Amino acid sequence: MVHEAAFTEIDHYFHQGYLTAQQAENDAAEALAILGISPGARILDAGCGDGRLAVRLAALGFRVTGVDRDAAQLERARAAADQSGISLAFVNAPLEEMGDIGIFDAALLWFTTWGFSDDSRNARVLRSIATRLVPGGSLALDTLNPIGVQSYLSKHPAPVVTRQGEDEQIDAYSFDLVSSRLWTNRTVRKDGVESSRLLKLSLPTIPQWEQVLKEAGLILDSVHGKEGSEFTPDSWGMVLVARAL
Repeated sequence: MVHEAAFTEIDHYFHQGYLTAQQAENDAAEALAILGISPGARILDAGCGDGRLAVRLAALGFRVTGVDRDAAQLERARAAADQSGISLAFVNAPLEEMGDIGIFDAALLWFTTWGFSDDSRNARVLRSIATRLVPGGSLALDTLNPIGVQSYLSKHPAPVVTRQGEDEQIDAYSFDLVSSRLWTNRTVRKDGVESSRLLKLSLPTIPQWEQVLKEAGLILDSVHGKEGSEFTPDSWGMVLVARAL
């Protein structure tokens, strides 16, 4: 059993059904509506992965820099940008050590990118982003709502199975109320080989988020439901918008 935080090639394989071009268009539109920024604005896509949002935002006239520590994902991102004839910067670096990449009007932490590390690194990631935002610049952070997750899992405790042909990924979830963490015991059966990983995702409550963001130099402005919905206590996902001091 291995603790693993990165979105791996195998994860990408099993998420093909979700990571569609239409979903990327929807996510880009959702992020822009929440941030309220106009073309020409500088956007940091932190944890950009295969560039699904970064490329679309650049195509809309935003000045985008995508950062990810996974070199294989960035190769996909660069290929997608080249295929679309889009010019944007991609940087291979951990989010807590992004180096001299510039200053931004807005930043994204999308697709539940934040929270898979220990508290210290999670905090450093937020501080790293905050220091690269102009005063008043906004961060849109896509995450899960711990109350909604707990409620859902109490009613639907069975593991979630995702299939690609004869391959399958089985996720067994448990939520720890004390630490406010979602644990995922992930078993993969692919090409006749079985492997497993144990993932932990930090899911602060909204009052806890206010403190976490404040310590990073950010102020929580608003909380939104996913895909344009109103946020409620039972919402599974949520998007936090925080402003740099």
